[in-house]
Amino acid sequence: MQRPYKLTAGLLTAVALGLALAQADGRDVVRAASAATALAQQTITVAGSGSVTVVPDVADVNLGVIAQAKDAATAMTEDSQHMAAVVAALEQAGLAAQDIRTSGLSLSPQYRNGPGAGSGVITGFRAANTVEVTVHQASTVGAVIDSALQAGANTIEGIDFVVSNPAAARAQAYGQAVADAKASALAIASAAGLQITGVQSISAVSTCCGGPVFAAAAEAAPAGPPILAGQQTVRVSLQVVYDVAP
Repeated sequence: MQRPYKLTAGLLTAVALGLALAQADGRDVVRAASAATALAQQTITVAGSGSVTVVPDVADVNLGVIAQAKDAATAMTEDSQHMAAVVAALEQAGLAAQDIRTSGLSLSPQYRNGPGAGSGVITGFRAANTVEVTVHQASTVGAVIDSALQAGANTIEGIDFVVSNPAAARAQAYGQAVADAKASALAIASAAGLQITGVQSISAVSTCCGGPVFAAAAEAAPAGPPILAGQQTVRVSLQVVYDVAP
């Protein structure tokens, strides 16, 4: 009657022994993994920055025509006629039709202002038509504006200068940022008695363009008002994590 009990105890002893061995092996695995993790965590994190100064080569100009008349129809007709002449002059100056687009059109009554009788009475109408023009050679924007003014444009609402290929400038700036980060990492590793073994990760922190620098202007056109395109600075920042070892 005692035999089943002895077999059961033997089985229990074997199971306990197996669990103990498994736990020991598990601790060894954990210790090995911890050691591997400790080695993998030897890194240096640095920041790098780069900047490239470029001259804008494209200009976006908003200009237009304002006309006033006693009645609305006349104001709009006169405004449309002047704008047609302006568009023709822009095309004659070398602009393609797709580079001229309407950006604003309005018609509003004009009122008599001031105290006394008749204040608030409509005295006429004001029509306004504005176009946005893209000039692909920024150095000629002065001549383009002059052509529009000669044809009847009587309002200029602003000029924006842009770089047609910002990707090339960003790529150059990123190259500088990577070199800057590597130089910092090498200096830190050398001071700590470590060797750089590879790159674990690279993250772009920011990318931006600075405003115009008017000290270095684009070439002025021989005709028209002097327009200064200036320069723009493309700045980038990176965070780089390097793997290191003793």
